[in-house]
Amino acid sequence: MRERTLVDMQLLTRLLIILAALSAAVGAGADGGVYRSTAHGSSASGVYRDTSLPRGSCAQCHSQHAAAPSSFGLFAENYGGSKNAVCFGCHSAGSVSYLGQSTYLGALHDNSSFACWPGPSPPARPTSDFGNCANCHNPHGHLDRLGLVPSLAVARDGNLCLTCHDVNGPAVVDIQRQVTKQYSHSLGSPALAGRHSAKEMLTPGSYSATNRHIECVDCHNPHKLPSSTKHSAGTNTASDLLKGASGVEAAYSTAPWTAPSFTPRATDYLTDVRCEYEICFKCHSSWAYGPSPPLAPSGSVETDQSVEFNPNNASFHPVVDYIKTNSYTIPTAANGSKQTMEPPWDALSGHKLMYCSDCHSSESPGDPKGPHGSTNPYLLIAPTSPTDDTLCLKCHKASVYKPATDPGTAETGSRFDEQTTSNGRASHYFHGVQKRVGCRQCHCGSRTAAAGAVSAGSAHGTNLAPDLINGTNISSFRPGSCTPTCHGTKTYTAGPE
Repeated sequence: MRERTLVDMQLLTRLLIILAALSAAVGAGADGGVYRSTAHGSSASGVYRDTSLPRGSCAQCHSQHAAAPSSFGLFAENYGGSKNAVCFGCHSAGSVSYLGQSTYLGALHDNSSFACWPGPSPPARPTSDFGNCANCHNPHGHLDRLGLVPSLAVARDGNLCLTCHDVNGPAVVDIQRQVTKQYSHSLGSPALAGRHSAKEMLTPGSYSATNRHIECVDCHNPHKLPSSTKHSAGTNTASDLLKGASGVEAAYSTAPWTAPSFTPRATDYLTDVRCEYEICFKCHSSWAYGPSPPLAPSGSVETDQSVEFNPNNASFHPVVDYIKTNSYTIPTAANGSKQTMEPPWDALSGHKLMYCSDCHSSESPGDPKGPHGSTNPYLLIAPTSPTDDTLCLKCHKASVYKPATDPGTAETGSRFDEQTTSNGRASHYFHGVQKRVGCRQCHCGSRTAAAGAVSAGSAHGTNLAPDLINGTNISSFRPGSCTPTCHGTKTYTAGPE
């Protein structure tokens, strides 16, 4: 009996060893079996909290025989009330896009109860783990079809963010629906997978040629985001939702229709971008692609936004700087004290600045703000074409620029009406209503002018003429004299600036 008991014990021991080995294999498989290939597990540069142990050793984090082991045998409790204590044991100071423990502790992803991984792969975490690093990062590494997922993330690129930011939540903002619209920044696109790198920092080559891409973290820093405060109308200052993102600061000379000098901000991500356009210029300017602009999704060659928004141009939309000579965007004696702009641009405090995303955003005002997706080409909030004025009239009052009835000699607020020009045919009503000439046939059109004038389709700015007169039907223009393609040169009394 004793011999049989001994044999049984030996068999049981072997069985336990086999089960342990299988368990270890399953565990390794769950993490992709790639720990030694990760930043944590590398024997050359891995975790080195305890200098008496090898770099990357499991014992750097796990205490196998601790007297009072924490969850998973960790050297400290990492969950519940002691959230991220293990992670902060090493990751207290900032590096690359992670700005450090003190910054993360003030971020939405740390303190919002919605910041909790919903599953199913990896499995959902308990709601008590909101804000835990393990919601987005697997400390043992993770594999997908392209190989090791960077940054120890549980999913690659935009797919990580869109797991929570979809219709099912837990995030309250559904971005997934936006990026699946016909026109979008293709976040999480398989075609762009693997192009983004957490270490790409600010080098033009990271955003051009075969590296050209867009991911959520190119515009948002998930380790900062101090609040959900969105941008305020009438300014171009970056909102809290853009804090900690990288961008390029533009410094213009006094020369019109030239690119600015660019200063990357910031290679350590510690200096916030000042304005939203600095993030946009990171991809949509010659800083990224130099003299070889790429094809836009629409099929046309992209234009250099930094040149078009140059505040020294003859005219421009006020993304970079104020329009300093246009008295017609506010009520003054020059326009009969008429309001020419729709809310929120109708404030009486002077000329306004604007964001790129005031025009490039969802077609639905109730959707999340920003250039995520739209049903309209060019990611616009409304359709636009040479004969469709919907986009323009979102800001510029229809009663001024496309009045339903003939105002005659009454002041409309425009410098181009019968009261100002002394000519009923030199008016917005005659052209826009009677002749059905669209705004973009005279303004912001698609005419390719002479070198040094305007790129095709520029609604951003032009050095061709004031008032964004660079439309399809305009050959030349100066206030008081216009030569269109539809009739000969006409002169009229020009309204004052």
